[in-house]
Amino acid sequence: MIQIECPKTRNLLAAILLGSILFLASCGQSLESHLKKGEELFQQRRYDAALMQFRAAADIDETSADAQWGLARVFESQEKFLETIESLRKVVDFAPDNLEAKTKLANYYLLFNPPQVDDADKLLQEIYKKDRGYVEGVILEASIQSARNRPEQEIVATLRKAINIDKKRAESYLALSRFYMKVSKPEEAEKAIEEAIAANPKSAVAYVEYGRFLGFEGKSEESEAKYLKAVEIAPKDYEAGLALASHYIYSGQKDKAEQKFKSMAAAQGNSAEGRMDLGRYYQLSGRDDDALKVFDGILKETPDYARARYLTAEIYLGRKDLEKTKAEIEKLLSINDQDFEALLLSARLKLAEGKAEDAVSDIEEVLRKQPSHREGLYYMTQARIDMGQIDQARSFIGDLEKYHPSFRKTSLLKMQRSFAANAPEDVVKEADLLIFRVSNLFPADAFKSAELEQLRLNGFMSRGLARLQLGDVEGARTDLLAAEKMSPSLAAAKVNLAKTYIAEKNYDAAADYYSKALALDESDFDALSGLVSVLGRQGKFADAFARIDARIAKSKADNTALAALHFLKSEVFGNQGNAAASETELKEAIAADADYLPAYSAYASVLINKNQTDEALKQYQTVLQKKPSASIYTLIGILEDGRGKYDEAEKNYRKALEMNPESAIAANNLAWLIADTGKGNLDEAMKLAGDVVKANPKVSGYYDTLGWVYLKKGFNDQAVEQFKQAVALDSSEAQQSGRTINPGYRFRLGLALHSAGDKDAAKREVATALKEGSAQFSAQELKNAKLILGES
Repeated sequence: MIQIECPKTRNLLAAILLGSILFLASCGQSLESHLKKGEELFQQRRYDAALMQFRAAADIDETSADAQWGLARVFESQEKFLETIESLRKVVDFAPDNLEAKTKLANYYLLFNPPQVDDADKLLQEIYKKDRGYVEGVILEASIQSARNRPEQEIVATLRKAINIDKKRAESYLALSRFYMKVSKPEEAEKAIEEAIAANPKSAVAYVEYGRFLGFEGKSEESEAKYLKAVEIAPKDYEAGLALASHYIYSGQKDKAEQKFKSMAAAQGNSAEGRMDLGRYYQLSGRDDDALKVFDGILKETPDYARARYLTAEIYLGRKDLEKTKAEIEKLLSINDQDFEALLLSARLKLAEGKAEDAVSDIEEVLRKQPSHREGLYYMTQARIDMGQIDQARSFIGDLEKYHPSFRKTSLLKMQRSFAANAPEDVVKEADLLIFRVSNLFPADAFKSAELEQLRLNGFMSRGLARLQLGDVEGARTDLLAAEKMSPSLAAAKVNLAKTYIAEKNYDAAADYYSKALALDESDFDALSGLVSVLGRQGKFADAFARIDARIAKSKADNTALAALHFLKSEVFGNQGNAAASETELKEAIAADADYLPAYSAYASVLINKNQTDEALKQYQTVLQKKPSASIYTLIGILEDGRGKYDEAEKNYRKALEMNPESAIAANNLAWLIADTGKGNLDEAMKLAGDVVKANPKVSGYYDTLGWVYLKKGFNDQAVEQFKQAVALDSSEAQQSGRTINPGYRFRLGLALHSAGDKDAAKREVATALKEGSAQFSAQELKNAKLILGES
C-alpha cells in the first residue's frame, strides 16, 4: 500500500500529538478538501476514486453528514443496496433536516421484500413536520399508499397534489406516469409525460422518459425523435446522451451508437471515464478486441485504473483465457491486496477451473469484512452449488433475498439449485417468474438493458432444459429456439437445441446443431463431446476420432484440455468395444494432466472390470494424495463395500462425510450399509437417509434406502410409503429416458407390504419385480420371494 507523508519536521513528536485532523490539514488533506475532491470525482462518475475521498472525510469526522451523503450517493450509483441504506441512516442521524436523505431512505425501505412500510411512514411524518409542502415527500406518500394497496384514485390524487405544489416541475408528472405504467395504463402514462413537457418544455429528463416510453411501446422512430430533442436541449447531459446511444443499440443502428459513445467521450475531454463507456459499448456489442484496445489505452496512461482492469479480466475470463485472467487479477491485487472485486474475480477464475473449494476461501475473505456483500454472496452460492452443498447454497440465497431484494440474478441461483436438486418443475416456475419480471421492466440505458436481456436469455435456456428433463420436448425446443434467436452467435444455445433432437433420436439434426456450435466456438468442449457422442451412436467412429484428433493438435499447450480430450477419446473407444485402446487413452489423459480426476476414476473402473480391484484402489489413493476429496472417499467406500469389506467401506464413507456433510451418496450408502449389515445404529441410519431424501426429493434410490432402514427398524407402514415413492419416481424416470424400471424397488416394496400385513399387494409387487429382472436378485432374495408368492 502506498502511503503519502508530509515532509519531515524537527518537531515530529509534537506534530503527532497535534492529532490526525491537524496533521491532515497541514498536508492539505482537510475534511473540506476530501469532500470537495470527492464531489468532483463523483460528478466525473469516477465512483471508486470518489468513494476513497468520502471515506477519508468520514475517517476525519465520523459525524460528518456531508461525508456520509457522499458515500450514500456513490453506493447508490454502484447499486450497493445495504451500504446505501447504512450511509443514508447516518445522514439522517447527523443532519435531521436533510429531507432529501430522509426521502431517499424511505424509498429504499419500500424496496425491501416485504416493504418496510411503517419505517418509511415514520420518516414521512418527520418530513411533514419540517415541511408539509416538500414535493418529494408528497410523492413518497403516494408510494407508501401504493405499497399499502390503497385505491388508485387516492394515489393519483396524492400525486396530483405534488404536481400542484410546483406545476413546472417535470419530475412530479413523471412520477404519475410511472404509476400509471405500474397499473398497466399506458395511455394515461403518456398523457402525464406530455403534461410534463407542456409544463417545462426545456426538461431533458421529460423527453428522455418519453423516448423510453415510446421505445417500450415499440415506436422506434418516435422514440428516437424524443431522445434527439433531449440531447438538443441539454447537449452535455450524460443521461440524455446515454439514452440516445442506447436507443441506437436497440434499433440496430450500431454505427450511430458507436459514434455517439465516441462523441460523449470527446465531450468529456477523452477522459478515462468517457472512454470506459465506449469500451463497455464494444464489450456489450461482442467486439471484445476493440474493448480491450480501449481498456489497454486507459491502463497505459493510468495503470492503477481498476475499473478498466476488472473489465479486461472479465473479457479474458469469458474467453476462457485463464492465464491472462490470472495475470490481470495479480496486477489488481499487487495494487491493493484487499480489493474485493479482484478477490471475487479470483474466485470466479477458480470456479472456471473447477476448483470450487479454493474459490470459497477467496469469497470468505470478502464476506468476513462485508457479510452482506452482494457479489460475495452470489459467488459463494455459486461455489456451494458447484460443490453439491445445496442446503448451504439455500442459506446464502436467503441472505441475498434479505439484503438485496431487487437483485434479479438471485433467480439464476435458484434455478441452478433446483437443477442440482433434480427438481426441474421448480426450475420452470422460477424461469416463468424471471422471464415475466424482466420482460416488464423499463431499462434505463443500454448497459442495464443488456443485463436484463441476459437474464431473459438465461430464463429461456433454463426453462427449456428443465422442460426437456420433464419430457416436454416441444416446449423445450420452443424455449431454446427463442434463446437462439436472442443470441444467434452463442454456441451454448446451439448445444442445447441439439439435446432436444437427441431426445427424439434425430441424430442427424443433433449433429448439425453441434457442428454449428463448433463453428461459432471450436473450443466448446460440450459441443465437441456432444457431437462425438452422436457420431458414435451413428457408428461414425472415424469421424468422431477425426474431430477429437483435430482438437488435440490445437491443444498441445493446454494440459487440462489435452487430458479431457484423451478422456473423451477413451470413451469413444469404449463404445466401439476396443477396451485396450480405451485404457491407453486414459493413461494418456493422466500423463497429460496428473490432476485430471475423471481419468483416474475411469481407469480405476477399467481395473475393476478386469478384476484388479486392488490396483483400482491404488489409483484412488493416488488421487487422494494429490487432492483429498469426498467423492474419492465415497468411491473407495463403494469398492470396499462391493468386495465385502464393510468396516473399510464405513470408514471411507465417514471420511467423505467429514469433508462434505452434504455428500448425499456417502450418507445414503452409509445408511444402507448400517441397515443391511446390522452393524451400527439404525437411528443414525434413519437420520442419514431422512436428511438425504429431504435434500434430494426427486431421487428414487434415496427413498429406497430410507424405506429399507424403516423396514429394518420395524416401521412397516413408513417403509411402504418410502418404497412406493421410490417406485413412482423410478417409473417416471424410466419412461422419460427409455430405460427399464429397477425391479429391486418393487421387490422391497413387496417385502414391506408383506410385513405390514397386505399379502395380496405384496404378491403383486414381488411377481412384477421377478418378471422385470429375476437375475438381479440374490439367492436369499429369491428364497424370500418364493415364500411370499407361495402363501395362500
